[in-house]
Amino acid sequence: KTEAGFLSLIRQLPSLAQPVMGHLADRLKLRTVVIVTPALTATMVSLAGVAPSYSVLALFLLAGGISSTAFHSVAPAMAGELAGSRNIGRGMGLWVLGGELGFTLGPLLIASVVDRFGIQATPWLMLFGILASMMLFFRIKRLPRSAARQTESLPWRDALIQLRPVMLPLSALSVTRAFALSAINGYLPTYLNEGGASLVVAGGSLTLYQAAASVGVVVGGALSDRLDRRLV
Repeated sequence: KTEAGFLSLIRQLPSLAQPVMGHLADRLKLRTVVIVTPALTATMVSLAGVAPSYSVLALFLLAGGISSTAFHSVAPAMAGELAGSRNIGRGMGLWVLGGELGFTLGPLLIASVVDRFGIQATPWLMLFGILASMMLFFRIKRLPRSAARQTESLPWRDALIQLRPVMLPLSALSVTRAFALSAINGYLPTYLNEGGASLVVAGGSLTLYQAAASVGVVVGGALSDRLDRRLV
Protein backbone atom coordinates (compact mmCIF):
# COMPACT_ATOMS: atom_id res chain seq x y z
CA LYS A 1 0.00 0.00 0.00
CA THR A 2 2.89 2.35 0.73
CA GLU A 3 4.45 1.62 -2.66
CA ALA A 4 1.10 2.23 -4.36
CA GLY A 5 0.73 5.54 -2.54
CA PHE A 6 4.25 6.49 -3.58
CA LEU A 7 3.29 5.91 -7.22
CA SER A 8 0.49 8.43 -6.76
CA LEU A 9 3.06 10.87 -5.40
CA ILE A 10 5.31 10.32 -8.42
CA ARG A 11 2.41 10.95 -10.80
CA GLN A 12 1.46 14.19 -9.06
CA LEU A 13 4.97 15.48 -8.39
CA PRO A 14 5.37 17.24 -11.77
CA SER A 15 2.37 19.46 -10.94
CA LEU A 16 4.70 21.44 -8.66
CA ALA A 17 6.33 22.68 -11.85
CA GLN A 18 3.15 24.18 -13.29
CA PRO A 19 4.36 27.80 -12.90
CA VAL A 20 7.51 26.88 -14.83
CA MET A 21 5.47 25.04 -17.47
CA GLY A 22 3.16 28.03 -17.82
CA HIS A 23 6.14 30.36 -18.18
CA LEU A 24 7.57 28.19 -20.96
CA ALA A 25 4.16 27.94 -22.60
CA ASP A 26 4.10 31.72 -23.00
CA ARG A 27 6.99 31.28 -25.43
CA LEU A 28 5.79 28.15 -27.22
CA LYS A 29 2.89 27.31 -29.51
CA LEU A 30 0.03 26.56 -27.15
CA ARG A 31 -1.93 24.66 -29.76
CA THR A 32 0.79 22.03 -30.04
CA VAL A 33 0.92 21.49 -26.27
CA VAL A 34 -2.87 21.20 -25.93
CA ILE A 35 -3.17 18.82 -28.89
CA VAL A 36 -0.31 16.43 -28.13
CA THR A 37 -0.47 16.01 -24.35
CA PRO A 38 -3.77 14.05 -24.03
CA ALA A 39 -2.40 11.29 -26.27
CA LEU A 40 0.97 11.31 -24.53
CA THR A 41 -0.53 11.21 -21.05
CA ALA A 42 -2.95 8.41 -21.93
CA THR A 43 -0.17 6.37 -23.55
CA MET A 44 2.15 6.60 -20.55
CA VAL A 45 -0.53 5.86 -17.94
CA SER A 46 -2.10 3.03 -19.96
CA LEU A 47 1.27 1.27 -20.18
CA ALA A 48 1.25 0.96 -16.38
CA GLY A 49 -0.53 -2.38 -16.64
CA VAL A 50 2.33 -3.99 -18.59
CA ALA A 51 5.30 -2.34 -16.89
CA PRO A 52 7.96 -5.04 -16.29
CA SER A 53 9.09 -3.61 -12.94
CA TYR A 54 8.19 -1.10 -10.24
CA SER A 55 10.88 1.36 -11.41
CA VAL A 56 9.65 1.26 -15.02
CA LEU A 57 6.09 1.74 -13.77
CA ALA A 58 7.25 4.80 -11.82
CA LEU A 59 8.91 6.21 -14.97
CA PHE A 60 5.72 5.72 -17.00
CA LEU A 61 3.67 7.58 -14.38
CA LEU A 62 6.27 10.32 -14.06
CA ALA A 63 6.21 10.90 -17.84
CA GLY A 64 2.40 10.91 -17.78
CA GLY A 65 2.45 13.39 -14.92
CA ILE A 66 4.79 15.74 -16.79
CA SER A 67 2.55 15.61 -19.85
CA SER A 68 -0.59 16.21 -17.78
CA THR A 69 1.08 19.15 -16.02
CA ALA A 70 1.96 20.74 -19.36
CA PHE A 71 -1.65 20.42 -20.51
CA HIS A 72 -3.10 21.90 -17.31
CA SER A 73 -0.64 24.78 -17.41
CA VAL A 74 -1.88 26.14 -20.73
CA ALA A 75 -5.33 24.77 -21.58
CA PRO A 76 -7.30 26.59 -18.80
CA ALA A 77 -6.07 29.95 -20.09
CA MET A 78 -7.32 29.09 -23.56
CA ALA A 79 -10.66 27.91 -22.17
CA GLY A 80 -11.09 31.09 -20.14
CA GLU A 81 -10.32 33.32 -23.11
CA LEU A 82 -12.79 31.46 -25.33
CA ALA A 83 -15.50 31.73 -22.67
CA GLY A 84 -15.18 35.52 -22.44
CA SER A 85 -15.20 37.66 -19.32
CA ARG A 86 -18.99 37.59 -18.90
CA ASN A 87 -19.25 33.81 -18.96
CA ILE A 88 -15.90 32.80 -17.51
CA GLY A 89 -17.56 31.06 -14.56
CA ARG A 90 -19.65 28.86 -16.81
CA GLY A 91 -16.77 28.34 -19.23
CA MET A 92 -14.33 27.27 -16.54
CA GLY A 93 -17.07 25.18 -14.96
CA LEU A 94 -17.46 23.26 -18.21
CA TRP A 95 -13.67 22.98 -18.46
CA VAL A 96 -13.43 21.41 -15.00
CA LEU A 97 -16.51 19.30 -15.73
CA GLY A 98 -14.60 17.59 -18.53
CA GLY A 99 -11.87 16.62 -16.10
CA GLU A 100 -14.38 15.54 -13.46
CA LEU A 101 -16.16 13.35 -16.01
CA GLY A 102 -12.84 11.67 -16.71
CA PHE A 103 -12.35 11.03 -13.00
CA THR A 104 -15.98 9.86 -12.82
CA LEU A 105 -15.87 7.32 -15.64
CA GLY A 106 -12.21 6.36 -15.31
CA PRO A 107 -12.35 4.21 -12.16
CA LEU A 108 -15.38 2.27 -13.38
CA LEU A 109 -13.82 1.81 -16.82
CA ILE A 110 -10.44 0.60 -15.63
CA ALA A 111 -11.96 -1.68 -13.00
CA SER A 112 -14.26 -3.24 -15.60
CA VAL A 113 -11.43 -3.76 -18.10
CA VAL A 114 -9.11 -5.32 -15.52
CA ASP A 115 -11.89 -7.47 -14.10
CA ARG A 116 -12.92 -8.73 -17.54
CA PHE A 117 -9.64 -8.91 -19.49
CA GLY A 118 -6.87 -8.68 -16.90
CA ILE A 119 -4.28 -6.02 -16.12
CA GLN A 120 -2.42 -6.73 -19.39
CA ALA A 121 -5.32 -5.16 -21.35
CA THR A 122 -4.75 -1.62 -20.04
CA PRO A 123 -2.68 -0.42 -23.08
CA TRP A 124 -5.86 -0.52 -25.18
CA LEU A 125 -7.19 2.37 -23.09
CA MET A 126 -4.62 4.73 -24.63
CA LEU A 127 -6.91 4.86 -27.68
CA PHE A 128 -9.20 7.24 -25.76
CA GLY A 129 -6.37 9.74 -25.30
CA ILE A 130 -5.26 9.42 -28.92
CA LEU A 131 -8.84 10.00 -30.07
CA ALA A 132 -9.05 13.08 -27.83
CA SER A 133 -5.88 14.52 -29.38
CA MET A 134 -7.24 13.91 -32.86
CA MET A 135 -10.48 15.71 -31.99
CA LEU A 136 -8.55 18.63 -30.50
CA PHE A 137 -6.42 18.88 -33.63
CA PHE A 138 -9.45 19.40 -35.87
CA ARG A 139 -11.27 21.66 -33.40
CA ILE A 140 -8.41 23.92 -32.35
CA LYS A 141 -7.09 24.61 -35.83
CA ARG A 142 -10.41 26.38 -36.57
CA LEU A 143 -10.06 28.77 -33.64
CA PRO A 144 -8.82 32.33 -34.07
CA ARG A 145 -5.14 32.76 -33.33
CA SER A 146 -5.86 35.02 -30.37
CA ALA A 147 -7.48 32.12 -28.54
CA ALA A 148 -4.32 30.04 -28.74
CA ARG A 149 -1.85 32.43 -27.16
CA GLN A 150 -1.53 34.25 -23.91
CA THR A 151 -2.48 37.90 -23.80
CA GLU A 152 -0.11 40.56 -22.54
CA SER A 153 0.03 40.61 -18.76
CA LEU A 154 1.89 42.06 -15.81
CA PRO A 155 5.46 41.00 -15.04
CA TRP A 156 5.20 37.89 -12.92
CA ARG A 157 6.71 39.49 -9.82
CA ASP A 158 4.14 42.31 -9.88
CA ALA A 159 1.36 39.80 -10.52
CA LEU A 160 2.41 37.70 -7.51
CA ILE A 161 2.43 40.76 -5.27
CA GLN A 162 -1.09 41.71 -6.36
CA LEU A 163 -2.39 38.14 -6.03
CA ARG A 164 -0.77 37.44 -2.65
CA PRO A 165 -3.75 38.45 -0.46
CA VAL A 166 -5.96 35.97 -2.33
CA MET A 167 -3.49 33.23 -3.24
CA LEU A 168 -2.02 32.66 0.23
CA PRO A 169 -5.31 31.63 1.91
CA LEU A 170 -6.43 29.73 -1.20
CA SER A 171 -3.13 27.86 -1.30
CA ALA A 172 -3.44 26.92 2.36
CA LEU A 173 -6.99 25.70 1.74
CA SER A 174 -5.89 23.70 -1.31
CA VAL A 175 -3.06 22.00 0.56
CA THR A 176 -5.20 20.90 3.51
CA ARG A 177 -8.02 19.84 1.18
CA ALA A 178 -5.57 17.77 -0.87
CA PHE A 179 -4.74 15.55 2.10
CA ALA A 180 -8.36 14.40 2.37
CA LEU A 181 -8.89 14.08 -1.38
CA SER A 182 -5.71 12.10 -1.99
CA ALA A 183 -6.63 9.63 0.74
CA ILE A 184 -10.06 9.04 -0.79
CA ASN A 185 -8.85 8.88 -4.38
CA GLY A 186 -5.91 6.64 -3.55
CA TYR A 187 -7.36 4.16 -1.11
CA LEU A 188 -11.17 4.10 -1.14
CA PRO A 189 -11.40 1.30 -3.77
CA THR A 190 -8.77 -0.75 -1.91
CA TYR A 191 -10.60 -0.27 1.39
CA LEU A 192 -13.91 -1.44 -0.09
CA ASN A 193 -12.36 -4.32 -2.03
CA GLU A 194 -10.66 -5.65 1.09
CA GLY A 195 -14.02 -5.33 2.88
CA GLY A 196 -15.62 -7.73 0.41
CA ALA A 197 -16.78 -5.50 -2.46
CA SER A 198 -16.00 -6.57 -6.02
CA LEU A 199 -13.40 -4.70 -8.04
CA VAL A 200 -16.10 -3.09 -10.20
CA VAL A 201 -18.13 -1.95 -7.18
CA ALA A 202 -14.98 -0.60 -5.52
CA GLY A 203 -14.13 1.37 -8.67
CA GLY A 204 -17.74 2.51 -8.91
CA SER A 205 -17.43 4.12 -5.47
CA LEU A 206 -15.02 6.64 -6.95
CA THR A 207 -17.38 7.12 -9.88
CA LEU A 208 -20.17 8.11 -7.49
CA TYR A 209 -17.84 10.40 -5.55
CA GLN A 210 -16.62 12.20 -8.69
CA ALA A 211 -20.12 12.43 -10.17
CA ALA A 212 -21.15 14.50 -7.16
CA ALA A 213 -18.11 16.71 -7.74
CA SER A 214 -19.17 17.21 -11.37
CA VAL A 215 -22.54 18.56 -10.24
CA GLY A 216 -20.83 20.97 -7.87
CA VAL A 217 -18.53 22.23 -10.63
CA VAL A 218 -21.36 23.07 -13.01
CA VAL A 219 -23.58 24.67 -10.37
CA GLY A 220 -20.74 26.66 -8.81
CA GLY A 221 -19.54 27.99 -12.15
CA ALA A 222 -23.02 29.05 -13.26
CA LEU A 223 -23.78 30.74 -9.92
CA SER A 224 -20.51 32.66 -10.00
CA ASP A 225 -21.60 34.33 -13.26
CA ARG A 226 -24.84 35.53 -11.64
CA LEU A 227 -23.73 36.23 -8.08
CA ASP A 228 -20.66 37.76 -6.53
CA ARG A 229 -17.77 35.34 -7.15
CA ARG A 230 -16.36 35.96 -3.69
CA LEU A 231 -19.71 34.95 -2.18
CA VAL A 232 -19.73 31.69 -4.11
